[in-house]
Amino acid sequence: MNLLLENIWIGLGTGLVAGLVTGMYSGLIVSRVMRFNSLRSEALRAFNSVEYIYNSDNQLKVKRNNLPSTALIAAEFFHFGHKAAGECLLLHVRNVEFAMLAAENGQGPYEDFESALSESQKAIRAIAPSKRILIPYGKI
Repeated sequence: MNLLLENIWIGLGTGLVAGLVTGMYSGLIVSRVMRFNSLRSEALRAFNSVEYIYNSDNQLKVKRNNLPSTALIAAEFFHFGHKAAGECLLLHVRNVEFAMLAAENGQGPYEDFESALSESQKAIRAIAPSKRILIPYGKI
């Protein structure tokens, strides 16, 4: 009888410790994934909030809204170890800004701007977190 109680206590103790460790680890991973998804959604929202109109004078008028804040989002991607995501975001911000300036100055058709904007939105939806998100320690 004494051996049975000892085995029960050992089983409960090891189960409790294993459950706490795995629960904390999975909670950490879920919080990191949610933070990444939140940053990606915020970046996508900045691209979606660009307002533009092609007026009768064959000029493109653009209201950038939150597009300048994408540099801060990219900085957070870099800080949390998502280097590829940060580089992708900065690349597409640059592409959209160049296409926007060219269209505003009449140096290119507004279709180039629209295609750059839609390509950027698709690319931002497709970015994935770094595999280092699974490491239980560090900045991530």
